[in-house]
Amino acid sequence: MNLVQRATQGLKQDAGGVNTSPKRARARKKNSAPDFKLVADLDFEHMAQQGLYVPTHKPERLPQELRAIKRRLLRRLKYYKNDLSGRKSKRSILGAKSRRRVLMTSTRPAEGKTFTAINLALSLAIEDGINVLLVDTDMPRPRAFKYLNLPSLPGLSDKLLNPNIPLSDIIVKVRNHPLLLLSEGQQRDISRDVFERGDMARVVQELTTAYPDHLIIFDAPPILAAPEAALIAQHADEVVFVVKANDTPEAAVVAALEEVMEFNENISLVLNQSRVPGKFSHYGSYGEYYSDSKSQDE
Repeated sequence: MNLVQRATQGLKQDAGGVNTSPKRARARKKNSAPDFKLVADLDFEHMAQQGLYVPTHKPERLPQELRAIKRRLLRRLKYYKNDLSGRKSKRSILGAKSRRRVLMTSTRPAEGKTFTAINLALSLAIEDGINVLLVDTDMPRPRAFKYLNLPSLPGLSDKLLNPNIPLSDIIVKVRNHPLLLLSEGQQRDISRDVFERGDMARVVQELTTAYPDHLIIFDAPPILAAPEAALIAQHADEVVFVVKANDTPEAAVVAALEEVMEFNENISLVLNQSRVPGKFSHYGSYGEYYSDSKSQDE
């Protein structure tokens, strides 16, 4: 049964009362987090073909590079705390007042910000077991669900236009992993006014309240391609700005950063697609290391 069939079945069951019982009603009331009607399985084979992060026991460069990014990000968000011995330990629960809303953006399209956002969310959830909610806010050019081989579903845009839609109707729960997904939605004709008059702030606050133990990653449009991206940045605790190496003009990066900084000055930069040979990179597999050593000895 695919995701669409499961989603349709779930909606019909809840609407018709097939799965409704006093015991389940009590469980819903007791649990502050909403139930999930949409459940998806990750297609690791498809993801690997897309170059995305997949769990593996092999020492590979992508997981290692993601570890460097996410650890710096978690430190900036103060997710790590020092205990009495001075050692760092993870917070088991982020808490409603924690800095946990991250916006991923770039200067212009095709710089890899969606690729980075998805990989970061996957790595945090699968490798670290951190609760993550990935939200696709790039309505002009949504890519997140396509990367994950998931169908288009109602999501953010529908919620913006109709506040009464329950989050449990549009949030997708990834089976066996602490990862939630919210698509861009099916209402693509969203005006700038929606972001300016407070609708986005309302949805962000609702997500923050509904999932107080989740790190929320917003995959936003590029700054110079969609002016709404800068407006969304004001609702984030940290902005991760992706720059394509040896491609994006410096003047364009400066202009985009200036726009973002009007709304949020907490910015980290990620250099993507850097053309650095493997032996000069900070990260590489043991196989690469020994192969390089052998060639040097010879």
